[in-house]
Amino acid sequence: MRRKLFAAAILLLVSVFSVMAACSSDSSHKKNNNPVPVLTSLSPTSATVGGAAFTLTVNGSSFVTGSVVQWNGAARTTTYVGSTQLTAAIPSTDLASTGTAQITVLNPTPGGGTSSAVAFEIQSPPVSAGTAEGLWRGTSSTNRSVAGLILGSGEYWFIYSAVGNSVVISGAVQGNGASQNGRFTSSNGIDFNFEGAGNNPVTVDATYVPKKSLDGTAKYTNSANDLAFTALYQLEYGGTPIMEPLVTTFKGTSYAGLTEYTEVTIASSGGLTGVSASGCRFSGTLTPSTDGNYYTVSVTFQGGACANGTSTVTGVAFFEIYERRLTSAALNSTRTGGFIFVGLGPSY
Repeated sequence: MRRKLFAAAILLLVSVFSVMAACSSDSSHKKNNNPVPVLTSLSPTSATVGGAAFTLTVNGSSFVTGSVVQWNGAARTTTYVGSTQLTAAIPSTDLASTGTAQITVLNPTPGGGTSSAVAFEIQSPPVSAGTAEGLWRGTSSTNRSVAGLILGSGEYWFIYSAVGNSVVISGAVQGNGASQNGRFTSSNGIDFNFEGAGNNPVTVDATYVPKKSLDGTAKYTNSANDLAFTALYQLEYGGTPIMEPLVTTFKGTSYAGLTEYTEVTIASSGGLTGVSASGCRFSGTLTPSTDGNYYTVSVTFQGGACANGTSTVTGVAFFEIYERRLTSAALNSTRTGGFIFVGLGPSY
Protein backbone atom coordinates (compact mmCIF):
# COMPACT_ATOMS: atom_id res chain seq x y z
CA MET A 1 0.00 0.00 0.00
CA ARG A 2 2.80 2.34 0.90
CA ARG A 3 4.49 1.65 -2.43
CA LYS A 4 1.31 2.59 -4.30
CA LEU A 5 0.93 5.82 -2.34
CA PHE A 6 4.59 6.70 -2.92
CA ALA A 7 4.27 6.04 -6.66
CA ALA A 8 1.12 8.18 -6.84
CA ALA A 9 2.89 11.02 -5.05
CA ILE A 10 5.81 10.86 -7.44
CA LEU A 11 3.39 10.85 -10.41
CA LEU A 12 1.57 13.88 -8.96
CA LEU A 13 4.84 15.81 -8.49
CA VAL A 14 5.91 15.00 -12.03
CA SER A 15 2.55 16.27 -13.30
CA VAL A 16 2.85 19.48 -11.28
CA PHE A 17 6.39 20.09 -12.50
CA SER A 18 5.25 19.42 -16.09
CA VAL A 19 2.45 21.96 -15.80
CA MET A 20 4.78 24.52 -14.23
CA ALA A 21 7.35 23.95 -16.95
CA ALA A 22 4.67 24.34 -19.59
CA CYS A 23 3.45 27.58 -17.98
CA SER A 24 7.00 28.83 -17.73
CA SER A 25 7.62 28.01 -21.38
CA ASP A 26 4.40 29.73 -22.47
CA SER A 27 5.20 32.81 -20.36
CA SER A 28 8.69 32.98 -21.86
CA HIS A 29 7.22 32.68 -25.35
CA LYS A 30 4.79 35.52 -24.73
CA LYS A 31 7.56 37.63 -23.24
CA ASN A 32 9.61 37.31 -26.44
CA ASN A 33 6.78 38.22 -28.84
CA ASN A 34 7.16 41.55 -30.73
CA PRO A 35 4.43 44.11 -29.94
CA VAL A 36 2.03 45.57 -32.49
CA PRO A 37 3.47 48.97 -33.49
CA VAL A 38 1.58 52.23 -32.94
CA LEU A 39 1.97 55.00 -35.57
CA THR A 40 1.06 58.53 -34.41
CA SER A 41 2.59 61.10 -36.79
CA LEU A 42 4.75 61.75 -39.87
CA SER A 43 7.26 64.40 -40.83
CA PRO A 44 6.80 65.78 -43.40
CA THR A 45 3.09 65.18 -43.81
CA SER A 46 2.95 66.05 -47.51
CA ALA A 47 5.01 66.58 -50.66
CA THR A 48 4.53 68.12 -54.10
CA VAL A 49 3.81 65.86 -57.05
CA GLY A 50 6.94 65.27 -59.12
CA GLY A 51 9.17 66.13 -56.16
CA ALA A 52 12.57 64.67 -55.32
CA ALA A 53 13.27 61.65 -53.12
CA PHE A 54 13.21 62.44 -49.41
CA THR A 55 13.50 60.95 -45.92
CA LEU A 56 10.24 60.36 -44.06
CA THR A 57 10.32 60.44 -40.25
CA VAL A 58 7.77 58.16 -38.57
CA ASN A 59 6.83 58.71 -34.93
CA GLY A 60 4.95 56.37 -32.60
CA SER A 61 5.68 53.62 -30.09
CA SER A 62 6.50 49.89 -29.81
CA PHE A 63 8.93 49.98 -32.74
CA VAL A 64 11.60 47.25 -32.83
CA THR A 65 14.85 46.70 -34.66
CA GLY A 66 13.13 44.90 -37.54
CA SER A 67 10.26 47.38 -37.97
CA VAL A 68 9.54 48.33 -41.59
CA VAL A 69 7.79 51.46 -42.88
CA GLN A 70 5.28 50.66 -45.63
CA TRP A 71 4.06 52.99 -48.38
CA ASN A 72 0.64 51.79 -49.53
CA GLY A 73 1.59 48.36 -48.20
CA ALA A 74 4.98 48.22 -49.94
CA ALA A 75 8.12 48.15 -47.78
CA ARG A 76 10.53 51.05 -47.93
CA THR A 77 14.15 51.07 -46.75
CA THR A 78 13.83 51.74 -43.02
CA THR A 79 16.26 52.87 -40.34
CA TYR A 80 15.51 52.10 -36.70
CA VAL A 81 16.13 55.23 -34.62
CA GLY A 82 14.48 54.04 -31.42
CA SER A 83 11.31 52.50 -30.02
CA THR A 84 9.43 55.72 -30.81
CA GLN A 85 10.93 56.72 -34.15
CA LEU A 86 11.87 55.31 -37.56
CA THR A 87 13.02 56.90 -40.81
CA ALA A 88 12.30 55.67 -44.30
CA ALA A 89 13.78 56.48 -47.71
CA ILE A 90 10.96 57.52 -50.05
CA PRO A 91 11.94 57.47 -53.76
CA SER A 92 10.78 60.11 -56.22
CA THR A 93 8.70 57.49 -58.04
CA ASP A 94 6.33 57.50 -55.06
CA LEU A 95 5.51 61.13 -55.89
CA ALA A 96 4.64 60.57 -59.54
CA SER A 97 0.95 61.49 -59.16
CA THR A 98 -1.27 63.45 -56.81
CA GLY A 99 -3.29 61.63 -54.17
CA THR A 100 -2.99 60.13 -50.70
CA ALA A 101 -0.51 57.43 -49.65
CA GLN A 102 -1.25 55.25 -46.63
CA ILE A 103 1.74 54.91 -44.31
CA THR A 104 1.95 51.94 -41.92
CA VAL A 105 4.60 50.20 -39.80
CA LEU A 106 5.06 46.43 -39.78
CA ASN A 107 6.72 44.66 -36.85
CA PRO A 108 8.10 41.17 -37.59
CA THR A 109 7.11 37.87 -35.97
CA PRO A 110 6.99 36.35 -33.44
CA GLY A 111 3.98 38.45 -32.55
CA GLY A 112 4.29 41.80 -34.27
CA GLY A 113 1.72 43.03 -36.76
CA THR A 114 0.79 46.17 -38.70
CA SER A 115 -0.06 49.57 -37.25
CA SER A 116 -3.04 51.70 -38.16
CA ALA A 117 -2.40 53.90 -41.22
CA VAL A 118 -1.61 57.62 -41.32
CA ALA A 119 -2.27 59.53 -44.56
CA PHE A 120 0.50 61.28 -46.51
CA GLU A 121 -0.70 63.86 -49.07
CA ILE A 122 0.86 64.23 -52.53
CA GLN A 123 -0.21 67.70 -53.59
CA SER A 124 -0.37 69.67 -56.82
CA PRO A 125 2.25 72.43 -57.25
CA PRO A 126 1.28 75.70 -55.54
CA VAL A 127 -0.58 78.17 -57.71
CA SER A 128 1.58 81.12 -58.71
CA ALA A 129 0.92 84.18 -56.58
CA GLY A 130 0.93 86.40 -59.65
CA THR A 131 3.72 88.77 -60.61
CA ALA A 132 5.21 91.95 -59.20
CA GLU A 133 4.12 93.90 -62.27
CA GLY A 134 2.89 97.41 -61.57
CA LEU A 135 3.63 100.99 -60.65
CA TRP A 136 5.07 101.24 -57.14
CA ARG A 137 5.77 104.11 -54.74
CA GLY A 138 7.46 104.00 -51.36
CA THR A 139 10.53 104.83 -49.32
CA SER A 140 13.96 103.38 -48.61
CA SER A 141 15.65 102.62 -45.31
CA THR A 142 17.73 105.79 -45.83
CA ASN A 143 14.65 108.04 -46.15
CA ARG A 144 14.67 108.29 -49.92
CA SER A 145 11.46 108.36 -51.94
CA VAL A 146 11.23 105.51 -54.44
CA ALA A 147 9.01 105.24 -57.52
CA GLY A 148 9.12 102.88 -60.43
CA LEU A 149 7.72 100.33 -62.82
CA ILE A 150 8.00 96.58 -62.98
CA LEU A 151 6.79 95.43 -66.39
CA GLY A 152 5.14 92.14 -67.22
CA SER A 153 8.39 91.03 -68.89
CA GLY A 154 10.28 91.48 -65.60
CA GLU A 155 12.08 94.61 -66.79
CA TYR A 156 12.09 97.25 -64.06
CA TRP A 157 12.89 100.94 -63.70
CA PHE A 158 13.08 102.56 -60.26
CA ILE A 159 13.91 106.21 -59.58
CA TYR A 160 14.98 107.39 -56.13
CA SER A 161 15.26 110.82 -54.56
CA ALA A 162 17.84 112.53 -52.41
CA VAL A 163 17.79 111.66 -48.70
CA GLY A 164 14.87 113.45 -47.07
CA ASN A 165 13.98 115.38 -50.24
CA SER A 166 11.46 113.74 -52.56
CA VAL A 167 11.72 116.57 -55.11
CA VAL A 168 15.38 116.04 -56.04
CA ILE A 169 16.16 112.92 -58.13
CA SER A 170 19.41 111.25 -57.09
CA GLY A 171 19.52 108.15 -59.27
CA ALA A 172 17.80 105.21 -60.88
CA VAL A 173 18.04 101.41 -60.83
CA GLN A 174 17.30 99.40 -63.97
CA GLY A 175 17.43 95.70 -64.74
CA ASN A 176 15.48 92.53 -65.42
CA GLY A 177 13.97 90.29 -62.79
CA ALA A 178 11.65 87.36 -62.26
CA SER A 179 8.48 86.96 -60.20
CA GLN A 180 7.64 83.63 -58.63
CA ASN A 181 5.25 82.81 -55.80
CA GLY A 182 5.53 86.15 -54.07
CA ARG A 183 9.25 86.70 -54.58
CA PHE A 184 10.89 89.09 -57.07
CA THR A 185 14.62 88.67 -57.77
CA SER A 186 17.12 90.28 -60.12
CA SER A 187 20.84 89.69 -60.59
CA ASN A 188 21.65 92.22 -63.34
CA GLY A 189 20.53 95.57 -61.94
CA ILE A 190 22.59 98.73 -62.38
CA ASP A 191 22.30 101.74 -60.09
CA PHE A 192 22.91 105.00 -61.98
CA ASN A 193 23.73 107.42 -59.16
CA PHE A 194 23.80 111.22 -59.67
CA GLU A 195 25.45 111.96 -56.33
CA GLY A 196 28.97 111.00 -57.40
CA ALA A 197 28.84 107.24 -56.79
CA GLY A 198 28.69 106.43 -60.53
CA ASN A 199 27.20 103.28 -62.01
CA ASN A 200 27.19 100.22 -59.76
CA PRO A 201 25.95 96.62 -60.19
CA VAL A 202 23.14 95.65 -57.86
CA THR A 203 20.99 92.63 -57.09
CA VAL A 204 17.40 92.86 -55.91
CA ASP A 205 15.55 90.45 -53.64
CA ALA A 206 11.99 91.37 -52.67
CA THR A 207 8.75 89.84 -51.51
CA TYR A 208 5.45 91.07 -52.88
CA VAL A 209 1.70 90.74 -52.66
CA PRO A 210 0.31 91.29 -56.17
CA LYS A 211 -1.19 94.75 -56.58
CA LYS A 212 -0.61 95.52 -52.89
CA SER A 213 2.93 95.65 -51.52
CA LEU A 214 6.57 95.23 -52.51
CA ASP A 215 9.30 95.00 -49.85
CA GLY A 216 12.92 94.06 -50.37
CA THR A 217 16.59 94.90 -50.48
CA ALA A 218 18.94 96.20 -53.16
CA LYS A 219 22.40 94.73 -52.57
CA TYR A 220 25.43 96.44 -54.04
CA THR A 221 28.11 93.96 -55.10
CA ASN A 222 30.85 96.58 -54.68
CA SER A 223 29.65 97.80 -51.28
CA ALA A 224 28.27 96.54 -48.00
CA ASN A 225 25.67 99.32 -47.97
CA ASP A 226 22.52 97.35 -48.76
CA LEU A 227 19.39 99.42 -49.31
CA ALA A 228 16.07 98.20 -47.93
CA PHE A 229 12.85 99.56 -49.39
CA THR A 230 9.09 99.23 -49.03
CA ALA A 231 6.51 100.28 -51.61
CA LEU A 232 2.79 100.17 -52.32
CA TYR A 233 1.03 99.40 -55.58
CA GLN A 234 -0.45 102.40 -57.39
CA LEU A 235 -3.96 101.76 -58.70
CA GLU A 236 -3.50 104.01 -61.75
CA TYR A 237 -1.32 101.30 -63.31
CA GLY A 238 -4.51 99.40 -64.06
CA GLY A 239 -5.79 102.21 -66.29
CA THR A 240 -5.35 102.67 -70.02
CA PRO A 241 -2.58 104.97 -71.28
CA ILE A 242 -3.95 107.71 -73.54
CA MET A 243 -2.25 110.49 -75.43
CA GLU A 244 -4.71 113.36 -74.96
CA PRO A 245 -3.53 114.60 -71.52
CA LEU A 246 0.10 114.40 -72.66
CA VAL A 247 -0.31 116.66 -75.68
CA THR A 248 1.27 119.72 -74.10
CA THR A 249 4.60 121.07 -72.86
CA PHE A 250 6.02 119.65 -69.66
CA LYS A 251 8.45 121.82 -67.70
CA GLY A 252 10.82 120.30 -65.23
CA THR A 253 14.26 118.84 -64.67
CA SER A 254 16.39 116.46 -66.73
CA TYR A 255 19.24 114.32 -65.42
CA ALA A 256 21.87 113.35 -68.00
CA GLY A 257 25.37 114.33 -66.97
CA LEU A 258 23.96 117.69 -65.88
CA THR A 259 20.92 118.44 -63.77
CA GLU A 260 19.11 121.27 -65.50
CA TYR A 261 15.82 122.85 -66.37
CA THR A 262 14.26 121.17 -69.40
CA GLU A 263 11.08 121.49 -71.45
CA VAL A 264 9.53 118.57 -73.34
CA THR A 265 6.70 119.06 -75.84
CA ILE A 266 4.57 116.11 -76.95
CA ALA A 267 2.41 116.07 -80.07
CA SER A 268 -0.84 114.12 -80.57
CA SER A 269 1.06 111.74 -82.85
CA GLY A 270 3.37 110.81 -79.98
CA GLY A 271 6.31 112.72 -81.38
CA LEU A 272 8.31 114.67 -78.82
CA THR A 273 10.89 117.42 -78.84
CA GLY A 274 12.89 118.86 -76.00
CA VAL A 275 15.51 121.40 -75.04
CA SER A 276 17.48 121.91 -71.84
CA ALA A 277 18.82 125.09 -70.27
CA SER A 278 22.29 124.35 -71.65
CA GLY A 279 20.92 124.14 -75.19
CA CYS A 280 20.86 120.33 -75.55
CA ARG A 281 18.14 119.45 -78.04
CA PHE A 282 16.54 116.07 -78.59
CA SER A 283 13.58 114.45 -80.30
CA GLY A 284 11.82 111.11 -80.23
CA THR A 285 8.58 109.26 -79.70
CA LEU A 286 6.30 108.37 -76.83
CA THR A 287 3.96 105.41 -77.40
CA PRO A 288 1.14 104.09 -75.15
CA SER A 289 1.82 100.55 -73.93
CA THR A 290 -0.68 97.75 -74.49
CA ASP A 291 0.40 95.97 -71.26
CA GLY A 292 -0.27 98.58 -68.59
CA ASN A 293 -0.72 102.26 -67.91
CA TYR A 294 2.71 103.41 -69.03
CA TYR A 295 4.46 104.53 -72.22
CA THR A 296 7.53 103.39 -74.11
CA VAL A 297 10.00 106.15 -75.00
CA SER A 298 12.76 106.58 -77.56
CA VAL A 299 14.89 109.76 -77.59
CA THR A 300 17.76 110.76 -79.89
CA PHE A 301 20.09 113.60 -78.85
CA GLN A 302 21.41 116.14 -81.33
CA GLY A 303 24.95 116.54 -80.02
CA GLY A 304 26.41 119.91 -79.09
CA ALA A 305 25.65 120.59 -75.44
CA CYS A 306 24.13 117.13 -74.91
CA ALA A 307 25.98 114.91 -72.43
CA ASN A 308 24.71 111.90 -74.40
CA GLY A 309 26.18 113.22 -77.67
CA THR A 310 24.15 111.91 -80.58
CA SER A 311 23.13 108.63 -78.97
CA THR A 312 19.64 107.18 -78.77
CA VAL A 313 18.15 106.05 -75.48
CA THR A 314 15.06 103.92 -74.92
CA GLY A 315 12.95 103.39 -71.85
CA VAL A 316 9.62 104.07 -70.18
CA ALA A 317 7.44 106.91 -68.94
CA PHE A 318 4.46 107.11 -66.62
CA PHE A 319 2.01 109.95 -66.17
CA GLU A 320 0.24 110.86 -62.93
CA ILE A 321 -2.93 112.54 -64.07
CA TYR A 322 -3.89 114.32 -60.84
CA GLU A 323 -0.42 115.78 -60.31
CA ARG A 324 -0.03 116.36 -64.08
CA ARG A 325 3.46 114.90 -63.66
CA LEU A 326 5.36 113.04 -66.38
CA THR A 327 8.32 110.89 -65.34
CA SER A 328 10.57 109.20 -67.89
CA ALA A 329 13.75 107.12 -67.72
CA ALA A 330 15.76 105.72 -70.63
CA LEU A 331 19.16 104.09 -71.27
CA ASN A 332 21.51 103.65 -74.19
CA SER A 333 22.02 100.20 -75.72
CA THR A 334 25.08 99.43 -73.58
CA ARG A 335 23.45 100.51 -70.31
CA THR A 336 26.28 102.94 -69.63
CA GLY A 337 24.38 106.22 -69.85
CA GLY A 338 20.88 107.54 -70.02
CA PHE A 339 18.33 110.22 -69.39
CA ILE A 340 15.71 110.97 -66.75
CA PHE A 341 13.08 113.67 -67.00
CA VAL A 342 10.49 114.75 -64.45
CA GLY A 343 8.15 117.56 -65.47
CA LEU A 344 4.76 119.07 -64.78
CA GLY A 345 2.13 119.94 -67.37
CA PRO A 346 -0.16 122.96 -67.11
CA SER A 347 -3.05 122.83 -64.63
CA TYR A 348 -6.59 122.91 -65.99
